[in-house]
Amino acid sequence: MELALAKHLSDTLSPDATTRAEAERALEVAVHDEGYATSLLKIALAPIEEHTRQLAAVILKKCIREHWSRHDRLFVAPEISANEKAVIKQALPSGLGETNSKIRTAMAMAIAQVAVNEWPGEWPELTTTLVDGIRARRSKAEVLGCLKCYEMIANDMDEVSVATVGPVLFPELLTLARVAEHADVKRRATSAFAATVSTLENLSGSDQRAVRDSLVPYLGNWLETVAMALERVPNPKSFEQCAASLEALKSLVLAVTFFAKPAGDALMPALSRGAALFHGIAPVYAQYAEENNHATDGNDSDGDEVSFDAVATELLELIITISEQPKLHKILAPSLTDTLYVTIGYMSMSSAQEEQWIDDPNQYVADEDDDFSTLRASCGLMLDSLCLQFGPRAVTALADVANRRMSESIAARNAGDEKWWRIREATLLAVGTMSDAITTSAERAQQKGLPVPFDLPAFLQTVIDVDLHESTAQSAPFLRGRALWVAARVSSGVPANMAGTILSASVQSLAPGLAAPLRIGACRAIAEFIPLAKPDVLAPHIGNMYKGLGGLLGEVSEETLHLVLEALLVLIKADGAAASAWLNALAPATVKIWAEHVTDPLLSADTCEIFEALAAVPTCQPQLHSMLVPTLAQVLSAPDSQPPMLVEATLDLLTIILRPAELAEAKATHEACFKYVHGLIMRGDDAGVMQGAAECLRAFLRAGNESMLEWGTGDASIAGGDVLRAMFETAARLLDPTLEDSASLYAAPLLCQMLRRLPTKVGPVLRDITSAVVARLRSSTQPNLSASLLSIFARIVHFDANAFIDLLSSLPSGGDEPNAFDFVMRRWVEIQPDVHGAFDIKLTTSALGLLLNTHNAALGAVTVRGQIVETPAESGRIRTRARAVATGPEVWTQVPLPVKIVELLADVLLEYAEGAAGAADEDEWEEDDEDVDGVDDDDNAGGDNDDDDFGAEEKGFTGDLFERLLMRGGLDAFDPDDADEAEDPVNDIDLAAFITAGVKSLHASGHLAPLAHAIPERHQRAIHDALVRA
Repeated sequence: MELALAKHLSDTLSPDATTRAEAERALEVAVHDEGYATSLLKIALAPIEEHTRQLAAVILKKCIREHWSRHDRLFVAPEISANEKAVIKQALPSGLGETNSKIRTAMAMAIAQVAVNEWPGEWPELTTTLVDGIRARRSKAEVLGCLKCYEMIANDMDEVSVATVGPVLFPELLTLARVAEHADVKRRATSAFAATVSTLENLSGSDQRAVRDSLVPYLGNWLETVAMALERVPNPKSFEQCAASLEALKSLVLAVTFFAKPAGDALMPALSRGAALFHGIAPVYAQYAEENNHATDGNDSDGDEVSFDAVATELLELIITISEQPKLHKILAPSLTDTLYVTIGYMSMSSAQEEQWIDDPNQYVADEDDDFSTLRASCGLMLDSLCLQFGPRAVTALADVANRRMSESIAARNAGDEKWWRIREATLLAVGTMSDAITTSAERAQQKGLPVPFDLPAFLQTVIDVDLHESTAQSAPFLRGRALWVAARVSSGVPANMAGTILSASVQSLAPGLAAPLRIGACRAIAEFIPLAKPDVLAPHIGNMYKGLGGLLGEVSEETLHLVLEALLVLIKADGAAASAWLNALAPATVKIWAEHVTDPLLSADTCEIFEALAAVPTCQPQLHSMLVPTLAQVLSAPDSQPPMLVEATLDLLTIILRPAELAEAKATHEACFKYVHGLIMRGDDAGVMQGAAECLRAFLRAGNESMLEWGTGDASIAGGDVLRAMFETAARLLDPTLEDSASLYAAPLLCQMLRRLPTKVGPVLRDITSAVVARLRSSTQPNLSASLLSIFARIVHFDANAFIDLLSSLPSGGDEPNAFDFVMRRWVEIQPDVHGAFDIKLTTSALGLLLNTHNAALGAVTVRGQIVETPAESGRIRTRARAVATGPEVWTQVPLPVKIVELLADVLLEYAEGAAGAADEDEWEEDDEDVDGVDDDDNAGGDNDDDDFGAEEKGFTGDLFERLLMRGGLDAFDPDDADEAEDPVNDIDLAAFITAGVKSLHASGHLAPLAHAIPERHQRAIHDALVRA
């Protein structure tokens, strides 16, 4: 079998497509043969061609992953037999001694895959094999293979595995890490032990504590080994030195994270070495960054990335990790100023970056927005962390460092250094990164009558005098662009007399021919400073801003275009009259961008916001509609011939300009587009298009109200020219049970607006509409669709609750229930917790209250699901799949409908009460974090007091109701600022007051007590408290 299989493996690499296809089919058949996996293993270990062996090893790993155990999530039949498994487990470890690192790694991965199911319990021999391979040191390859294998399986170890393996394996790992002859073996041994420690990241509570405690006895030797590896600054050109430093730093980060307290003083030597390396590596890195050829960067024999950049980045990670441990603040606090000084050096732009960003502005913007992958970005994360942990102390240190660095840059310029501006640009980058801390500390200092830690006006004056000097536009465009960026970042703290100067410099920096980074900085500054500028300061610059930004629209590409559109949006909103005057120049370019980027969610949203802002200016509307509507109508008239997503985007844009439209514009747009929008719903089945069309119809209704009914459909064949009938047809189509649920999602918003805006017209067909909604509710499988349909019923209840009961009671349920009212109310009280969004929660909850206060006898005739019945064994425990199988299906109590409604109303009162209590106690809240190091508040040496803590989060309502107020699940993503909802009287309801008044009325009538007696005690207490407060 091996010979044939080896031939098939070799043929899969053939340049002939037919040969490859036949070999692949043969392998697919062979997987069902007994001995397939064993044959792959023999081929991988045989003395034949390397490429065949490597391919066999890779396929073996895949075979084990898919066929080892039927209990695996990725299992594919057939399962490898027990006999074959035994042979594989016995033979696999011999592959760890392979001299070919790729085969060795593949074998290690295969062993790790088996170990997931079998080690250590079913495969204890593996531990002996790995320890023996490491201890005996028969060959370097075998040692590396055993270390790599252990590193892989360590990721899945639990406390039992660590306790079993640790005593025999850990001493060998630490010995190798200290005294191994080969540097790569030392490094791999260090990495293997660190892999064990990293399992703590996947554990919590007692499990994490058990693993940590089992590792404590080895901390001393481990930390000594780490300290030894950090004795010197690695040579950037030495792969092994960089790799060793990188592994040691990763280990030290883990030690600080999980062992800051138990390690105690044993941690200090390694931390001291790490801190010294952070400072000592800075000048070496500055020289390294200027070199264009980093030939030694690359990957080790196992594919792990190693570079001097990675070493520097890991050093920053170490500083961040230390700062997050209050016990260790005493290490950073004395040298905080020096740490910031060195960090700015790391942030300095290199010649390679300067050249790349000048040639590719998009890459510049992408790197500016990058939070992780570059060293500059990592420095930003570190500055954020220091601000969070040290508060004003970090800001004070930055003020000192910024002054020093700025002075050094001027000295360099005076000395003729052409790169003088780089460290200054990095300083501005650091200040902008810490801008929130700077402005917050200034506000707090002023409130307390104390000196501000960072004199922002003085700093900005220096920026204006030097960095925004007209000469820098050509000589140092990156510096000038960064100066505009930092001014934008601290815009809230910029004195009024400086805002105009910065705005003027921003406008000048938009001039054609200037470097892209400078114009990008100008866009950012304009977006921030326009809202701050007084009209008389802004007016002289508006024309030049439109010219400059408009010119950029045709020059820049995607990454940068977002910034230009953002600045334009702010400009339009600042002066409607000016926007109207510049509309002819602005709109065509924006339409072109919109059409070219409809598939780009960011740019598409940007352009739509531009049109939304223009549509909100009354004087823009006639011209805007005349420019856009013919193009939009043309797209909608031939939907099948349009590129992907253009029809949906067209409907969205049409909806945007319709919402604020005056009657004349709405009528003209209706005449041009209504028939096409109607047709998209009636003849389509694409959920996205149907949703967009439904929203568009809602916008027509909003703009036209009852006048819309007189405008005709634009085509006599559409509902006989009757607009109302056409609207009902679309609503019925959206409620068609044969449609997918997502396509029906926008039926509810459309019907609710028809009920609200056309109440007298809807009356004659209300019975048919309600019947269709009942049928769609029964066929709905998505909770968000079911929840949205409730809003239609709730709207009818708000008109007349008793009439709603009578109407549904007269309709068939379509199922086993006696009538539609019984079915709808059963579903309503089950679905109510799935209702999302402030408006819909108000609408449906208040409707339940109105129904309850009718005291209609039909309510009591409906029995609904109450509370789940827990067995003693399940009490307080999560119902897992295994427990569900063991205990059987869930059992619920059955209660009258009025009782359930009272419970749901009490739920809302509970949410309000808990949220209010949380807000009142905000200052007393502390995170209940079982820190793995058990750090106490008293250990916060070097930190700042609570008044200076920038990390305290604002706390407000946190219950389930308030999550639903802010989130609408799945596709139910209606705009929370929906204008229809905002002007709806329901939106003015104070829900807590409404429920309290209703409960008070029930109590006065004597109906409350028997209902409240049947609900849980905490709900009873909520109602009692509400009555006491009333």
